[in-house]
Amino acid sequence: MSGSVTTESLRQEIEAFEGELSWANGCWFVFRKLFMSDRADVAQRNVSARHFFGLFEKLLMHEIISSLCRLTDPPTTGRHTNLTFERLLGMYTHWEGKDARAAQHVSEDELKEAVSAIRSDMGAAREMRNEKLSHQDLSKARDNAQWQIPLPHIAAVFEALNTYTTYMRVPLFDGVQLEYMDDTCRKAPGEILSLLRDRPQAA
Repeated sequence: MSGSVTTESLRQEIEAFEGELSWANGCWFVFRKLFMSDRADVAQRNVSARHFFGLFEKLLMHEIISSLCRLTDPPTTGRHTNLTFERLLGMYTHWEGKDARAAQHVSEDELKEAVSAIRSDMGAAREMRNEKLSHQDLSKARDNAQWQIPLPHIAAVFEALNTYTTYMRVPLFDGVQLEYMDDTCRKAPGEILSLLRDRPQAA
């Protein structure tokens, strides 16, 4: 990325990126609440609607992987420019309004380390996106057992994206924190689990 980046163009880029990140965060929040809970909740789901929750879990994870891959893809693919974390970092680095106050929030070295860590953590998820979600690689289709995505790596990617996106946005948005999920949606998984726990069991 050459030349300077205006404050308004960086603001628009961050807002667009955060819209996508908010969606991914929402899916991850629901997944953790519903499918990384205690064994009693798992048993209740299996009794209540095993196939529905199995389908929902799979679809949520596929959407999380697809969303994170889009957000962490290269800034360009062929002739196309992508809305990605690396592109956002390039804009932030060349931002014409970047001053000492902005630099206090995050250094360029920290951003490079974040990109490196995200690339490492995204390895298995990106392979799954390319060979299982976007395409159906024959050898992978025959062995579903190998598609066990390391959830700690997913969590680490979310932590890095949330942290550094917040750092970059602070100088542009007067320090206002972004709420990554609507409050109604945030309460929904707990309400679902509560309904399942209170559901009368068949004799």
